[in-house]
Amino acid sequence: MVLGELGLEDRPGGRRAYGKRLERRAREGMREEELKEMRRGWVSGSEAFRDRVLDWMEREQTGQRPKLRREQADTDHGQRHAERIIKEMLGALRMAEEEVLSARKGDWRKRVIAHRVRQHTSVSLGWLAERLKMGSEGHVSRIASSLCDLANHPGRCSLEKALRRQKNTRKKD
Repeated sequence: MVLGELGLEDRPGGRRAYGKRLERRAREGMREEELKEMRRGWVSGSEAFRDRVLDWMEREQTGQRPKLRREQADTDHGQRHAERIIKEMLGALRMAEEEVLSARKGDWRKRVIAHRVRQHTSVSLGWLAERLKMGSEGHVSRIASSLCDLANHPGRCSLEKALRRQKNTRKKD
């Protein structure tokens, strides 16, 4: 109906023209600084508003793996969720963050944490490599994708206990 009122057809060309018209109208009332902010950010508003939007997204996406990895909203949400998982895993492993971060790049505990984060969030391999001090993106991809080789690892019992503790902690929340 709106397209017809403007003399446009409900076809791709008409919708594109309508989109351009909306952009032109939006630019008329905005300063250049506001436009830069709109182009750069994914949400317009205060930090408190941004946090409310992210909290809402977390509630809506509980239990679902985000489909897109590159959008800013997914990145912000993914990083917050990843940080929470890292803290939970450190608690389950009963280790201080500094202790895990100072371990070697391929330490089994780092691998387990990275694997869990990759399963449940949309963070990039680069972010994960930097956050856990695991080296390159390729290294993280290779060692965090599968934990099959840890089946006979001496730390396996500790790992299983830690994972049970984490599940129990999540159930209580």
